[in-house]
Amino acid sequence: MFWKKRYSELLSSIFFLSMIIIVFIFEVFVIRPYLLESNVSNFVTLHLFMAIVLLTNTCLNLYLVVHTDTSIIGMVMPSITPLPPQWHYCYACESNTPPRSFHCKTCNRCILRRDHHCVFTSCCIGYKNYKYFMGLLFNVGFACTYATIMHWHYIWLNINHLGLWAIAAHSVPLGFYLLGMIDLWTTCCNIISMLCIVGAIFASGLFIYHFNLLRMNRTTYERAKSIADYDLSDWRRNLSETLGDRWLLSIFLCPLIKSSLPGDGVHFQTKQEKYLQNKQI
Repeated sequence: MFWKKRYSELLSSIFFLSMIIIVFIFEVFVIRPYLLESNVSNFVTLHLFMAIVLLTNTCLNLYLVVHTDTSIIGMVMPSITPLPPQWHYCYACESNTPPRSFHCKTCNRCILRRDHHCVFTSCCIGYKNYKYFMGLLFNVGFACTYATIMHWHYIWLNINHLGLWAIAAHSVPLGFYLLGMIDLWTTCCNIISMLCIVGAIFASGLFIYHFNLLRMNRTTYERAKSIADYDLSDWRRNLSETLGDRWLLSIFLCPLIKSSLPGDGVHFQTKQEKYLQNKQI
């Protein structure tokens, strides 16, 4: 079962990366010349610039998500007994693990502030790579939306028909191709367009979902179990707990902009601790 999971994740990752490259090639080498022929040369330069920036940011975020170690490996955990509240012992890692950390059977290690295991990146999303994951979702969602807007006229012009038939041919292009109703090039263009639409909806929806979780300082598990112990009652503070102090620039502009995390992924201030601290002041 283990190798099957890894094999399926490998295919998902290859598909994800391939679609990023294919959409970029389509926008630069098909849509850009089309725009140039449409006498909008000033916009063509902007389109090329946007395509390069979005591809670069997407690939950088993807690389940082995968190569940022967010596990407990290399960290010295306390060996005291009994364990502090919300700490637990992991028999697989043979180590005490801090609150909000869980063992991932696929990664075979405990992940700091584990949220979920992402099949498209083949790694867990946790404390140290969450901001890059959010940057990846934003850039993919924005890039797919932008690409859809830019190639929309070309796609419909290529179908050369308006109405329900065109919508159907755009939605299920492979079926129409097998029936001989559209040619191969139109089929490929429609598939790319549909992938952009689905990607825009999927990535944007996930970004909104996870942003809402971070706004309340929750993980997916904590939301499912209705755990709100770490909600500091300040959405800005909650966001900076996982995304860092410069998350706006890091997520929306460039992942290389440093956004330092306030903690170490082991110790988290709870709502009760914040209340007692404010009460003493």
